[in-house]
Amino acid sequence: MADNLHLALNQAHPALSQQDLEQAADLLRSYERELARFATQVNLISPADLPRLQQHHILPSVALGGLILDRPRDHILDVGSGAGLPAIPLSILFAQSQFTLVESRRRRANFLRHCVRQLDLTNVRVRHARVEDIDDGPFDIATSRAVGGIDHLRQVAGAKLHEHGCLITTISPDENEPAHGELHEIEGPGSPIRAILLERLSCG
Repeated sequence: MADNLHLALNQAHPALSQQDLEQAADLLRSYERELARFATQVNLISPADLPRLQQHHILPSVALGGLILDRPRDHILDVGSGAGLPAIPLSILFAQSQFTLVESRRRRANFLRHCVRQLDLTNVRVRHARVEDIDDGPFDIATSRAVGGIDHLRQVAGAKLHEHGCLITTISPDENEPAHGELHEIEGPGSPIRAILLERLSCG
């Protein structure tokens, strides 16, 4: 019987081969172990969330892949990557896409680099910087967990996107729906997740 990782991966990316599905599930388990190992040392995740890492963080991150699957996704930017959520699970799901993770806090950037090495994620690079200060891009998609608020994200992410790029950001269950963008409420094996998708943000 398939476990929740397999169910979430298959729901977000039904075309994955059985071999790719198994490899992705193994990598997600390895990432979960690294996250639990360093969570309190680097202040990545609340200690209260440690018993529910997969349910509350990893599975919902995988679920966001459903919003990415049918879009151009050669180059994906993650803004304020923190613990690597949702970027690392998404980089495992979409192994052919190139991910740039931007994190301004040194210890968290170092943790992300550790995960990239430990999991051998050759499609991921980590930038220790503010997103405003990087000259990478343009990107097809930007992802985030509402770092600094959606209005701020629209500004800083929009400047890094292709003309037809989009921003996908999660919002909390009790947060009001913003004036701009499409609200997606995603159900899956993990905790429900709410995400806003905003298109045509490019400032270029």
